Amino acid sequence: MDIARKIKAQQRQAMKDGKYVGARTPYGYLKAPDDCHQLIVDPVAAEVVKTMFQWAAEGAGLNTIAVRLNEAGYLSPSHYKRTLGEITHENLVGNGHWQTRTVSKILRAEVYTGDLVQGVSKIIDHKQVRASADEWTTVRGTHEAIISRELFAAVQKALDQAAQQAKDREIHSWSPNLLRGKIFCAHCGHSLHRQKCVRRKSQEVYVYHCISNNRIKKGVCPGAFIFEKELLDALADMIQEQLDATLGQYSLGLENLTKEAEEQKNIQAKIASRKQEIQQLRTYQRGLYEGLIQNHLSKDEYFTFKEKYEAKIEAISKEIEQLKAGLAIIAKQLEQYKMLSQDAQYYSPCAHIPLRRH
Repeated sequence: MDIARKIKAQQRQAMKDGKYVGARTPYGYLKAPDDCHQLIVDPVAAEVVKTMFQWAAEGAGLNTIAVRLNEAGYLSPSHYKRTLGEITHENLVGNGHWQTRTVSKILRAEVYTGDLVQGVSKIIDHKQVRASADEWTTVRGTHEAIISRELFAAVQKALDQAAQQAKDREIHSWSPNLLRGKIFCAHCGHSLHRQKCVRRKSQEVYVYHCISNNRIKKGVCPGAFIFEKELLDALADMIQEQLDATLGQYSLGLENLTKEAEEQKNIQAKIASRKQEIQQLRTYQRGLYEGLIQNHLSKDEYFTFKEKYEAKIEAISKEIEQLKAGLAIIAKQLEQYKMLSQDAQYYSPCAHIPLRRH
């Protein structure tokens, strides 16, 4: 614990001294060759950062900037850092596309003004959480700036205004999204976006469509579009087919149910009978020893009969194990029939069925 506290204290002091303590540098910067705590400008990525801030200052939204970057062919930060050798594990690379959250993170980062803001997150109960603003460590002018503080302030104002406008928009009530996280585009694999179409003269409708062309870049996906009602109807038909198949299995199972139950009783009776045979054989074994002591049997006769009884006991014991295995299979089948019976009662035509009936 003392070592951990010392390491944290040293790290906090390094932050106060204006030293960069992160493992990986922010996009647009590299670590100085002679000082791993000093940031230097990456001339390639820095130009992309400047372009992003310029677009934002001109009024381009986060999604517009992400699409422009993808269409221009700029590598996403993780893929770019992989070319530099800073990132090697595949799980940290991502899909290679610029996302709105990545754009937002860069446009909100004061590091591009030449200032270091560190200690934004902390570890509590082995989980990384965001620290309160008064816990952050901010040091001005620690490294070369990529953009001016004036441009940064202008972009923050534009982002704040866009966020406020989004909050002020009229919010329409939405019905529950039953397929959230469960429906994807067959072409590009991204989740389909659910959208409500508000109509003045008719009932509102919901549609699912792929937004990769709008969020990533044009032409990245052939696209997909379907009305929610058509999709739910198709799913209902599929579920109904499976249900009919299941209920059909139940009907067939009912025919065998009586036979299975009768077979179960027969096996149980056989097991009880075989156990009695083993008890009888063990009684005979004990009698053999008494016969040997009383000189009614010779040693050879004693061992001969003893081996025969042991062989019979072993054979019957194996038979009992086989019968028990068969009994377990029947018990499992009967349990399945019981569950099917419950499902059949719930989904019978007389019950409330939340599916379309043919």
